[in-house]
Amino acid sequence: MATTQKIGVILGSVVLVVGGLSVIFSHPKSDQLNAKKQIEAEISENLPYGSKSSTVLDYLDQKHIEHTYLPTQQTIVAIRRRTSTGFLVTGDVQIFFVFDKSGGLVSFRLQDVYTGL
Repeated sequence: MATTQKIGVILGSVVLVVGGLSVIFSHPKSDQLNAKKQIEAEISENLPYGSKSSTVLDYLDQKHIEHTYLPTQQTIVAIRRRTSTGFLVTGDVQIFFVFDKSGGLVSFRLQDVYTGL
């Protein structure tokens, strides 16, 4: 095989490997972003600042969202599972609710969590 053909075969193989890996590890980030926007809008609409932790817990129970209450940190940590899926990657959205000393909601934030094979 000529040197030019060998280089062509090697370059072709590299392109196939890189292309294959990009498909395997790709993740629909727009789906994850849309899910986060929807979750944030739902929380803003249903849980205004000042909401009690019991109200937040009831809301999460109604929505069947996994959660845990950390009273010493005045925080509820929740996770909405499978907000997006790729070929080998699943996206979740973790939600942190923070309360003041009187138990009123002062902030919440969302964070992407990705898991794969």
